[in-house]
Amino acid sequence: MIKKQLSGAIPVLKKAAYQTIDSLTLGHKVTQVPPLLYALFRPEIQDFWISWMRYNPAELIKDCTCPVLIIQGDTDLQVKLEDAQNLAQAQPHADLKIINGMNHILKKAPLDRNQNLATYNKPDLALHPGLIAVIVHFVQQL
Repeated sequence: MIKKQLSGAIPVLKKAAYQTIDSLTLGHKVTQVPPLLYALFRPEIQDFWISWMRYNPAELIKDCTCPVLIIQGDTDLQVKLEDAQNLAQAQPHADLKIINGMNHILKKAPLDRNQNLATYNKPDLALHPGLIAVIVHFVQQL
């Protein structure tokens, strides 16, 4: 997933990111993290990445026996609708909800990349109102 998210990066950055991801996937920490990738792969969170990279969400969800809610925003620039649909396909009993106008950080945002990313730096921006309704409805059905 992270490789897919970084696929549009400039070649030098993409190569460094892919090498870092490959190393972490093998369980090896990276000592030299390029400055532009530091927020994503800084040493303090490499153990997290190593632990999570061994999991395939679609494989895990298919064995889930509890109620599952999959929520995806249609203006998410990082995770695509296809990814949510793959999870829902792996777990046919899951409830898949697509929220129009919701981005990766669960805020109301347009598809325009610059305007969408601008919401990332606005902590006062409320959660997308459709998100709350979907979660409340799901919980009430339990």
